[in-house]
Amino acid sequence: MISIYEESLAISPYRAWMALNVPSDPMSVLAQCTHYVPMMANEFPELKVVKGVVSSVKNLDNISETIHKEYPHMWLVSPTGEIIDPTVRQFCNLGPLDYRAFPDDATSCNKCINCGRYFTSNKFYPMCSNECAEEFG
Repeated sequence: MISIYEESLAISPYRAWMALNVPSDPMSVLAQCTHYVPMMANEFPELKVVKGVVSSVKNLDNISETIHKEYPHMWLVSPTGEIIDPTVRQFCNLGPLDYRAFPDDATSCNKCINCGRYFTSNKFYPMCSNECAEEFG
């Protein structure tokens, strides 16, 4: 008879690795994606490292419905397109997550001084768009 633990190992080696290597306490993984993502990618070379931002419209940190906070983040994507996020527990108060990847050639990200959205370098720097540049005045 296969135990539930052994069965979960057979079903998802990624979840099993995370259970053994990543702390379950949300505060222990806060801002630790740059540590755990490369570590997991080294263990599973089929996974692609992705840099971008994570957000949620149900974010409990929002002070009004018009603010959509984004957090710089790093995660992995499986060959089937599944998002594998070893430090997802740090976002336990956000609700359903939206992952937005930066272009593969992005070398840095910036925060728009008008709306606060993160973006990769563009011609409107230090704003993320023409709309923000015009609004900022």
